[in-house]
Amino acid sequence: MTDEDALTGNVTPATARARGRRTARKGTTRAPTLASIVQERIQKAIVSGVFTPGMWLEEESLGQMFSVSRTPVREALRRLAAQGTVEIRPRQGVIVTKMNDARVLQTLEVIAELEAATARLAAERMSDAERDNLHTINEELSDIIRKGSRAGFDRHNERLHAAIRQGAHNEIMADSVAQMRQRVLPYTRVERMESVEQMTVSHGQHQTIVFAILEGHGELAYQTMRVHVMQTGQLAEDGE
Repeated sequence: MTDEDALTGNVTPATARARGRRTARKGTTRAPTLASIVQERIQKAIVSGVFTPGMWLEEESLGQMFSVSRTPVREALRRLAAQGTVEIRPRQGVIVTKMNDARVLQTLEVIAELEAATARLAAERMSDAERDNLHTINEELSDIIRKGSRAGFDRHNERLHAAIRQGAHNEIMADSVAQMRQRVLPYTRVERMESVEQMTVSHGQHQTIVFAILEGHGELAYQTMRVHVMQTGQLAEDGE
């Protein structure tokens, strides 16, 4: 199955209700709407390269792709524009945001500072259960690297970073990181490691970050995470 195939499944009211039930079972009261599901799928298409920077997006075509009317597509595009992922150009249409090298670097710098701040707060605020979970994810990452699984590394890498953001107990900061990461992923593919060597280098930094958080060394967690985000983004960019 290709990236595009995975993104073109029907989005029906039943789909939204089913996801809402799964969300409710996880303890979240707000169920996803059709617009939020379409937004998620457009975002995935941009990150995976199905929709590339500078590409025009048409409401009618997107509606046909996701089997929905133009109303949830329009709302999804409006939300994506608000976070900077696409641009709505009056009397022209909607285009996937295109960033130059300087803008990408500036965005990475913002992400690095925010992720570093979450790591420092996590060192101060994580509960014992959250620390145990972080340790487990880190150990699983070590096993994945030994197996050379790039896909597994991508998933667990995101789990580790998400656990740190959650452990910071600052929703505004976590949401800001998530939005900024979405803006830069189509350019740097920071979540994709191309070789075992790259995964090993990245995880070596993970080890230091996790150690610092578990031991409550906030400043070490901050400094290491900041370097990690910048180097990982540039490493992945150089590898393409």
